[in-house]
Amino acid sequence: MTDRIERSDAAPPAVDVAVAAARVAVARLAPEELAVFDELAAEWRRRPERVRWSAPGRSVGFGVETVLVTEVALQAAGQAVAEVLVLGGALLGRRWWRRRQSEPPVVVGVVEPGEGGKPPRLALTAEQARRLRYACRQHATALGLDAARARVLADAVVGALHLDSEAT
Repeated sequence: MTDRIERSDAAPPAVDVAVAAARVAVARLAPEELAVFDELAAEWRRRPERVRWSAPGRSVGFGVETVLVTEVALQAAGQAVAEVLVLGGALLGRRWWRRRQSEPPVVVGVVEPGEGGKPPRLALTAEQARRLRYACRQHATALGLDAARARVLADAVVGALHLDSEAT
């Protein structure tokens, strides 16, 4: 099985996927923050250095001096989506890359487009879903969420995006 992933032409940009998944996670973890989610997500989208936002306990960078689950959800989902679905295994080295070039890529395609603010449903393998969950959980705990909330966040992100590719 290959780890090389390419985005199909119909797939939305990774940032859109991350924001939609983060919205679902925030709805589960801190529904009271949904009132400010769109504003924070818009600011997060505008930042070219999205992955370097402040650590929890500091200002989120535009006047809010509190740690919001929204900030952690956007960062964790964004980093996990980029790490697992965008970068795939491309950082493993040239030898690995050359070997994988001869194999057909796994295409992450949109099964359901995610209209009306809902996240798109992606056809991921079980391994891709596992990696996405793990990466999201790791990023969330690194950003200061406790283990239980990081698990809920990771499960919400994967649940929002994943549609078992074998079921399609």
